[in-house]
Amino acid sequence: MIASSDWQFITADEFLEQRPDMPECGQWSELTNGKVVHFQPPDVDHGNTVLNLSKLLAHYFQSIRGGYACFDLGLWMTQQPDTVVFPAVTIFLSGPMFAESDRSMTQTQPAIAIEVASTHDRRSVMPSRLESYLGWGIADVWSIDPQSRTLKVVTSTLPAQTFQEGDIVTSPGCLERLSFPVKELFHEPEWFGG
Repeated sequence: MIASSDWQFITADEFLEQRPDMPECGQWSELTNGKVVHFQPPDVDHGNTVLNLSKLLAHYFQSIRGGYACFDLGLWMTQQPDTVVFPAVTIFLSGPMFAESDRSMTQTQPAIAIEVASTHDRRSVMPSRLESYLGWGIADVWSIDPQSRTLKVVTSTLPAQTFQEGDIVTSPGCLERLSFPVKELFHEPEWFGG
């Protein structure tokens, strides 16, 4: 994780305006207390995990007919100084369907934030990120680690649970009736027609 050397604080709106001019078009950049922070670009395991997760969630939401997932949605968590973070996936279970899908960032709290701890710098800040999500009012937070092939589910009401690659996850937190083998998050996806 590399903080910007520019000591001038910027706002969330300024950050979004500047994001396309940042390394990797800002894909791995965030705003922390008014300062731009750049994370290491992840490897292919990150993309595989997000694709597998998106397929799993699509099937789930089609079957329950409620809720939706957003990808690359900034969560505007604090103001003056502003903090905007980009979890891999955010899940909304209330409000108008797909209301947050076309936004770059939102102050609306999702029901679930899902992080993929795919680089060393992301792994090192994960405990504080999970805590900040819960403190902001997100009910459930998941941390998926492709290196250790684990899924950690932290909720505001229950003790944290860590699932290993051989485990079956059943009804994690807010997602009742969801069940899947953890290994499904990590297999090589079928990119064409799978």
